[in-house]
Amino acid sequence: MKLLGLHDVLAVAAHVLRRDSASVVQQTDLDAVEQTLAEVRDAAYDDPALAAAALLSGLVRRRPFPALNRTIAVACTLQLLALNGCDLRLERSMRPTACSTRSWPTGCRSPYSPTS
Repeated sequence: MKLLGLHDVLAVAAHVLRRDSASVVQQTDLDAVEQTLAEVRDAAYDDPALAAAALLSGLVRRRPFPALNRTIAVACTLQLLALNGCDLRLERSMRPTACSTRSWPTGCRSPYSPTS
């Protein structure tokens, strides 16, 4: 299984932030990224899903980037999964704007509803 390294994560961050690599390196908490990557190596067990989960949760929890932490975390996770031949398709959320099931279109169920 292929894992992302520090340079890979920084390249994704630079792309997402639309900044040059040098400024991203200067503004990123590199220790936080390294800690996350160490967690990924420990959790991976040759399973891309476990590695992706550790990467996403670690980057979101530690917030190592100057902005757009969640976006960068998702982009890095997608990169990791793609490197390992996983095909992940994201769909637009049908999240209601109000806390009412009446805001859902007829015949649709909330993703938060229990399945039966």
